[in-house]
Amino acid sequence: MSTRKIPNPPRAPLKAGETKLPQPSRKLLARLRAKAEIDLIRVAWTAAGESARRQFLAELMSPACKRPKRGGWTASTPGDEDATVGEFVKACVIADVGQRVRSTVLYEAYRGFSINSGKEPVSHKTFSLRLSGMGYRRHYSNVIWFVGLRLIDGGDAS
Repeated sequence: MSTRKIPNPPRAPLKAGETKLPQPSRKLLARLRAKAEIDLIRVAWTAAGESARRQFLAELMSPACKRPKRGGWTASTPGDEDATVGEFVKACVIADVGQRVRSTVLYEAYRGFSINSGKEPVSHKTFSLRLSGMGYRRHYSNVIWFVGLRLIDGGDAS
């Protein structure tokens, strides 16, 4: 007769009328916690007065805050690089809700503008981050698009 170890210790038998409940998964527990937090936020939102809600939304949409980088939230402090991107946006870009422009097309137009102005262009990544910091939204498809704007001089926006 061979000796074999039992992998799991024997469990106590269930009492009459008792059923064994399955253990919830980690994903389910995380979803339940998130739902509970959302419910608490809803209750706090409805309990808050109108002025408190407006103040919260104003702080949330404040243009003085940028998206977090690795160091956390930072106030926007434009430098020389921001000035060239800002000048380009004022001179060559117009907000248009139904339009979109490929990030590479927009960057090439910026490079031409910057070189013609006699200033050193920033990198493509920095340019995209500056536009995002100005409130323009990126859309990721097979390529990166900036949504809600178009080039004034009729650049390729397809």
